[in-house]
Amino acid sequence: MSAHAPDIRPSLPDAVEAEQALLGQILLDNAAYWRVAGFLKPQHFSEPLHSLVYEMAGTMIAEGRAVNPITIKQYLPASQQIGDSDLSIAQYMARLATEAVGSFSVYDYGRAILEIWARCQLVSLSQDLDTLSRTMPADMSPSKLIAEHTGHLVTISNEISEGVKAVTMADAVGTAVQSIDDAYKFKKPSGISTGIASVDQLTGPWESGQQIIIGGGTKQGKTALALQCSVGLAAHGTVWIYSGEMSVKQLAMREISRRTGIPVWRQKEGRISQAEWEKLLQVKDEVENLPILIEKRRLTLEQIHQVGREIKMERGLAAMVIDHVGLMAWGRDDARREEAALSAKATQGLKEIYEDLGVPGISLVQLKKNTFVQNSYGTARKSFEAQLRAAAYNRPKYTDLMGAVERDADHVLIPFNARPIIAGLEPEEGGDDYLLWETRMQEHEKKAEIILALSREHTFPQRREVEWHGETTSFGPAFVGRQESLLPEGF
Repeated sequence: MSAHAPDIRPSLPDAVEAEQALLGQILLDNAAYWRVAGFLKPQHFSEPLHSLVYEMAGTMIAEGRAVNPITIKQYLPASQQIGDSDLSIAQYMARLATEAVGSFSVYDYGRAILEIWARCQLVSLSQDLDTLSRTMPADMSPSKLIAEHTGHLVTISNEISEGVKAVTMADAVGTAVQSIDDAYKFKKPSGISTGIASVDQLTGPWESGQQIIIGGGTKQGKTALALQCSVGLAAHGTVWIYSGEMSVKQLAMREISRRTGIPVWRQKEGRISQAEWEKLLQVKDEVENLPILIEKRRLTLEQIHQVGREIKMERGLAAMVIDHVGLMAWGRDDARREEAALSAKATQGLKEIYEDLGVPGISLVQLKKNTFVQNSYGTARKSFEAQLRAAAYNRPKYTDLMGAVERDADHVLIPFNARPIIAGLEPEEGGDDYLLWETRMQEHEKKAEIILALSREHTFPQRREVEWHGETTSFGPAFVGRQESLLPEGF
C-alpha cells in the first residue's frame, strides 16, 4: 500500500532537433536570424550550447559581422561536450550548417522551440504550485500564491505572443478624442498630477506607460524631487518606490522634515523643542497614512516586474519609482557590462514594465562622471571668475546622462542646483577670489531650477526657477501647516 504509483504521464518532447535545424540555417544564411529574432530568445533553447550559439550569432549579426562555423567557434568554449559524441565545437558547427533544411522552415522551427519551452515552464510551474499548496511555508498565503503564479502565467503568455497586436487608427483616435472630451467637459486632464506646480507646468499630467527620467549629479536633489513627486502621485493610489540608496527611515525622515521644517540631522540628534515634538507627532499620522510602499531588496528587472504585478492585483498601483537604475541587481553576464550599457538596458526594460502595468514610472539616472568638471573648465583652464560663471550657468543636458535616455524617456527632468558646485570651488580665505566666491554663494542661496531636458510632447529645453530648501532637501514653497489630505478618496 505504501508503494508509489508509477508516473505514467507522457514526457514532453524536446526541442533539440528543431534547435539544430534552426541554428544550421542561421549559420548558412545569416538573414534567417531576423525571421525569429523578434520572438525567440536564448533562454528558450533547451540545450545550453544551442542557447549560447544563438546568443553569439545574434550579437555578431546585429554588429554586421558574418556568422559561419569558422567565425563563431572562437566565441564558444572549446571544451564543451556535445552529447555523447566525440565531436569538437568546430565539427559540430560544420555539421549543423551542412544539415540545414532551408530558410522556409526557420519561422516554424522557432515557434516550435518557443512552444516546447512554454510547455516545460507550465509543467514546472504546476509542480511548484502543487508542492507549495501541500506544504505552504509561514510567509506564504493562498492569495499571495495565486498572485505570484498568475504573474508567472502572464509572463509565459507574453513570451509566446508575438508582440502587441496592431490597433486600428479608428480605435486610437476614438480613445484620444474621448480623453480630450473628458478634459474639455469636466476639466479633467488626461493623466495624473505630481502636485508640484513647476513639474506639472513642464511636462503636463503623467500618463499610463510613460517613463519620466529624473537625472542629476550628487547633491543636486534628484531623490528629493522624486520623493516629492511620489507624495503627489500618492493622491491617485499606491506608489511603489525601489530605494537602492536610501534607507526606509531616511526617506521617512525627509518627508517629515519637509512637512515640519525640522532638518533630518536635528531629528537624528533629538535637538527639537516641545512644540516641534508635538508638530512632529501630528505630521507622523499624515506621513504613515500615505499609500507609499518602499522596497529595499536588490531586485532584477524581472523581479521588479513581478512585484509590480502583485501590488497592482492586490491593492492597485498608481505609479512606480526606481532610485536609481544603477543600483538594480544584475546577472553574472550583465555585471561585466559597463555602467552606461547597464543603464541603457535598465531604462529600456523599465519602459516595457511601465507600459505593461499601465502606470507612469520615474526612473532616476546618474550624470556621467565629471560632467560638472568638464562644463566648468572646458578644454582650457579658465579664470576663477569664469569658472564660477560656468558653474552657475552651464546646465547639464540629457546627453550628459548615463545610457540612452533619448530612446526610452517620455520626459527627462534634471534638477539643477548651482550652489553645491560653486561650494566645491571655494578658494583660500582672505583673498579677492574668496570675496567673489562668497558673493556667488549668496546669489544662489535657496535657488534651484528644474529643467525639462527632453520631451516627446513639449518644446525642450525649458526650465523653471524654484525655491530650494537645503535643510529639508525640498523644492518649491515650504510645506506650511496641515495641508489638504493627499490621500485618494476612500483609501
